[in-house]
Amino acid sequence: MKRIINMKRFTIILISMLFLLIAIIAYFYYPIKYAVHTEEINTNNEHIIVTAVKSTGLSWETVPDAHSTPQNVILSGNYPQGYTVNIDMDGNNKFVCYGKVTEKKPGGEIVFDVTSWDILYPISYAPAVFPKLHPDAYLCRLDYNPK
Repeated sequence: MKRIINMKRFTIILISMLFLLIAIIAYFYYPIKYAVHTEEINTNNEHIIVTAVKSTGLSWETVPDAHSTPQNVILSGNYPQGYTVNIDMDGNNKFVCYGKVTEKKPGGEIVFDVTSWDILYPISYAPAVFPKLHPDAYLCRLDYNPK
């Protein structure tokens, strides 16, 4: 009789721990921001596509197309500053920043005031954080580090 009661307790504890583990995983992998495809970019608003460039600090440059060259960009406003924790910031991820150019500096550098932003699909992760475990279609709580 005691063995049956102990087995029931063990089963209840095991099932509770399993549900807790699933809840924790669901909390951290819950989508915060979905990645967009290039055809989903809102072309009605002024926008630029930028990528991160590592130098002494994190800086940004425009992604060149067939008719342009990369330009250094200073982003201000609501730009993706907290989402640089696990995602690959070596130029593999491209961000669409919506807003307006507020200043053009000598040497071709521009200041862009960002009102909103998206990340282009697929999202690339840094090799040290097990990229196969991270979703490539959205950013989740694991990717965010509030500044």
